[in-house]
Amino acid sequence: MKLSRLPGKPGQYLPLVLLWLVLWLLLPRTAKFGYDYRKGSPWKHENLIAQFDFPILKTEEQILEEKSKSDGGIVPYYRYAADVANRNIKAAEGLDLGVLKSTVVGEIRSLYERGIVSDAGVKTDKKGDPNAVLFIQKDKRAVQRPVTEVYKESAARAKLVADESDVFTEGKSEEETWHQRKKAAIDRLARAPHDAKIVALGDKLSNMRAIARDYAAQGDALWNIFHAKDPKDHEWHYRGLADALRELQDTPAFQEFEQLINQVFA
Repeated sequence: MKLSRLPGKPGQYLPLVLLWLVLWLLLPRTAKFGYDYRKGSPWKHENLIAQFDFPILKTEEQILEEKSKSDGGIVPYYRYAADVANRNIKAAEGLDLGVLKSTVVGEIRSLYERGIVSDAGVKTDKKGDPNAVLFIQKDKRAVQRPVTEVYKESAARAKLVADESDVFTEGKSEEETWHQRKKAAIDRLARAPHDAKIVALGDKLSNMRAIARDYAAQGDALWNIFHAKDPKDHEWHYRGLADALRELQDTPAFQEFEQLINQVFA
């Protein structure tokens, strides 16, 4: 069998041969991925070194955008640590607090039942929304709780100190010191940090709801159960609390609080 010749002169193919030779010399002579591995198997090498030596950097804006996107769809669940609550309540029961002991222990128990988180705060289902809720795992159940009902550590300490200074004045009855104690509590609340005011608003709103409900059923007879019997004293107290919390006036909780005050003390 006779082979046919390539058309044209042999010299005209020289540029193609040279091009192929240049490409062959330029191309890397190692594998694209210089590691042996098998999908699904453990990584056997100590390091993974890239085949290039220049950095791949993202801008600060790209990093922030990726962080915000990665956080957006994740809502963490917080575990209620009953062992921590029980240990601290037991420690309080062992303190020599005199007549204040039962009050202090009861207040600490109430704080833990509401929930206490670190001052770093929490992540909620609706970031920045005052109506947001937390997801809390307690025992084997997960429950939702309004973020305004959960204390930060600093707010819990502040409330404990404020409440205990409010319940006891040596040598005087609670009736005699009612005005003095309430005025001191209002002044402390006015100076409190924003987070502490949010927690306090949830507490005072709960009290005002109960007063409004009971006043609708009992009328002026309701005031006889309090140390201060004059409804004008209670109006002064709650309007003073509202003024101390005025920086929260754009929130639905504050607006409901003030509306109930106006409703009861019209």
